[in-house]
Formats: sequence, structure tokens, C-alpha cells
Amino acid sequence: MPFKRFIFIGLLLFFAGQAQAAFVFSPEIQKGLEAAAAMRTGEAQRWLEQERRKRPDNAMVLLLEDYMAFYQLIFTADPTAFARAEAGFDKRLSLLGKERIDSEWAYFAKARMHFHRTILNGQVKNFFTAALQLNKASNAINSLEKKYPNFLLAKREAAVLNVVFGSVPEQYRWAASAVGWSGDEAAGIRALKAVMPQFKASALDCFHEESHVMLAYILGFSKDQHTAAWNLLFRDKMPQTNLTAIYMLGKLGPRTGQNEKAIELLSQRPQGKDYAQFPLFNYYLANAYLYKSDPRALTYFEVYLAGADKRIYRKDAVLRMSYYYFTQDKPAEARAVLGRMKAVEGLDEKDKQAEREAVSLLREGPHVDLLRARMKYDGGYFKEAMAVLQALQPARLTVADQIEYYYRTARVWHDDGAPEKAIAPYQACIQRASNDGNYLPANACLQLAMIYESKGQKKEAQRYYALSLSFDKHPYSQSMALKAKAGLHRTK
Repeated sequence: MPFKRFIFIGLLLFFAGQAQAAFVFSPEIQKGLEAAAAMRTGEAQRWLEQERRKRPDNAMVLLLEDYMAFYQLIFTADPTAFARAEAGFDKRLSLLGKERIDSEWAYFAKARMHFHRTILNGQVKNFFTAALQLNKASNAINSLEKKYPNFLLAKREAAVLNVVFGSVPEQYRWAASAVGWSGDEAAGIRALKAVMPQFKASALDCFHEESHVMLAYILGFSKDQHTAAWNLLFRDKMPQTNLTAIYMLGKLGPRTGQNEKAIELLSQRPQGKDYAQFPLFNYYLANAYLYKSDPRALTYFEVYLAGADKRIYRKDAVLRMSYYYFTQDKPAEARAVLGRMKAVEGLDEKDKQAEREAVSLLREGPHVDLLRARMKYDGGYFKEAMAVLQALQPARLTVADQIEYYYRTARVWHDDGAPEKAIAPYQACIQRASNDGNYLPANACLQLAMIYESKGQKKEAQRYYALSLSFDKHPYSQSMALKAKAGLHRTK
């Protein structure tokens, strides 16, 4: 073989080896992404393996792998799991960064993978890293929207980004502005609602359910529109095959007066080999049974505690088991359960609060009827909660119990659609309070301020937002202060 011909063939082989992978939105990738977002992990894995065999150079495999890893982590109760999986996220992003193909899928994959890292870092309170990842996601989304403005996923991601940037607390807006972040939460939600129906009749149908779950999360946990979120998810047959939807409905049910339906969904969720299972399913099922005074609550709390892996809410589960016994007039059993608290590991602020409350309960015990009313309220059984409260005589209660009595009464009226009736008991709660570490008066101020704000009575709203800040010794003072300061800014 002539030398020149040898060099030519060698160069061809070299450049062939350097060729970039394709971004192919194949049927296998579509089905895999839909399955991963619904936590049908076994099914997603099979589609991934098929794609690797058919198209080993398809860079969309990286996105599917990232989807699978993200949805495996997002609902886990183990706060250390992301640290173990982080190297995989880094590797996928690194491999994706080496691809130089200019396509809508390249930009979308980059944006979504950075978004995944934003959420997971935020979940474990790595806020600086989360902000860096969000900035990278924003850059990729802006490029996607600029180059492919008619691409439905460009519109969806831009809408979600608008919501995120519009949700930045007021006191951090200066920092967001410094890096060019600005958004409008309401406009983002409107845009997301507008684009969502278009997925169903398009080639991007596999993103239809995931988009519903995204909007439901925003409505239910960012906008506090629990009923709207419930109605959005509880449609067609999605809850029967989508564990992500079932998980969210299990949390939303008690907040929307649908605790019985939440129990049905959580207890009858699909549990075959294709479906991922997470300890928190049992934790929320236990809570749903607790709210209706069902002894099965104890069984599911024990199942939750029995896992050998690290997980959040362990101390809280112990505390809630004691609630069941106290409300069943079994104080000895309740105290015995609380005695397990020190031996249980706690990995969350909720666990720290549970430990503090356990000390108080062991010292003096709860007012059982107030605890019963609280459990009924938490489960959305408002009429039952009010019946318990109306049977009490507040004048015969201690001052501490009066504070809780009026607070619980106000919350029941407020959440049962009668905010005007909630005003007087909120005021009665606040009038009896002191800054002694009890969070109820601070939240009563916030709730009352929001009622006045909704009525357009800005001066009264400002008064109670400011008063909320004066109760600053309770465990939730930082998060409540953020809400109060945002309220003061809105009502100026």
C-alpha cells in the first residue's frame, strides 16, 4: 500500500473515531424518560439497555440516566444519598459537555441535568452550589429558547425558570439581580399552564405527565394552592401508574380534605419489581392513619423506623407514635414510646423539634383534647376538629393551653373557608402570648396578616407581619421571618 494512501486511510479512521455522538429522540428514549419520571425504575432500565444496544453512540442516554438517578434520589429519606451519587452526575455532565452538536436536545439535556443538580443540592442545603447549578441551567435554557423558540420543552423550561426566579425571597432579590436573575412567578405559572396541554397531541407526549407533576408541585408547595394541585394530579389513570403523582397526592390529601383517598392511593400503590419504593411512602401512610385515629398508624411508623439505612424523620415518627397513644388515653404507652427517642438518629430540623417536644411531653404531657383537635385538623377533618374544640371551656385552661386552643380554633375556621371567623381567635391567641419559644403566636400573626392583606387592609396586615417578627425565640423563627418580611414588602 502506497505511503500516502496509508496516511489518508489513517486520517479517515482517526476522524471517524473523533466523530460526535448523535442526539436521537428514539422511541426507547421516549418511553424510558416517561417511565423514569413516574418512578417505574425497572421499566426505565430496560428501555435504557435496549437503547444502548441499538444506538450505543446516542448521547440522549446520558439524559435518561440522569432522569433515573434524579427520580431515585428526590424522594428518598436519606440525606447522604446524593453525596454518594454526585460523582455520577458530574460524569454525565462532563460527557455531555464534550458533545458539540447544535441541537435542541443538546441544550435541553444540559438545562435539565443542571436543574436536577440544583434541586438535589438545595434539598441537602448546599445552597451555594445549588445557585451555581441554577445559573448554568438558566444559561442553557436561554440558549435553547433563543435558538429553538417553538420547541415545546424550551417554553416549558423557560416557564419553570420564571417561576423559580420569581420565587426568590424579597431580601435575596438584590443577590439575584446581581447575577441577572429576574422572574415573575404568576407569569411563569400561566405560561406553564398554557404549554402543558400541547404535549399530549405532540411528539413530546412522554413529557405530558411530568409537566403535570411539575405544575402540581409549584401550586401545592410554592403557591399553597393545595386543592388545585390535587385536582391537577388526580385525573385520568395517572395515579395508578405514576408513583411520583401518588407520592405527591399522599402528601396533599390531608391538606385538601382527601385523607381517606390519600390512604387508598398510598396503601394500594403499585409495588411490583418495576416500581421504585421509598421509605417515605410508609411515613406518610402512617401519618394519614394517625389523623383518623387508626391503630395501623403504629404499624407503618414501625415499618418506617425498621429500615437500616439513614433517613430523616425518625425522631418525628417516634413522637407521632406517642400522639396516637396519648389520644387513645394510654399515657403509659406514650411515655414508653418517647423513651426510645434518644436511641433514634435524627437527621433533619423536624427531628430536632421532635426531640424538644418529647422532653416537654415527658415532663408534663399534652392537653389530650387539644392534641386530638390538632390531629383531626392536620388530616383535614375540620368538623371533627371543631367539635372537639367546642366541647372545651377556654376559661378553665392554662394560659399556654388557651394560646393553643385559640390558635387551633382559628386554623380550623381559616382552612375550612371561613377566614372572617378566624380573626377573633387569632387575636385571642396573640393577646395571651409572650416571646417564650412557642411558634404558634408567630404563625397566628402571619395568618392574620395574610387575611388582612387579602382584604386590602394593608395597615393591619403590616401591623401583624411586624408583630410576627417580635416572636423570635421559636425554632421556626428564620423561615417565618422570611415570610413576614416578604409580606411587609408587599404591603408597603
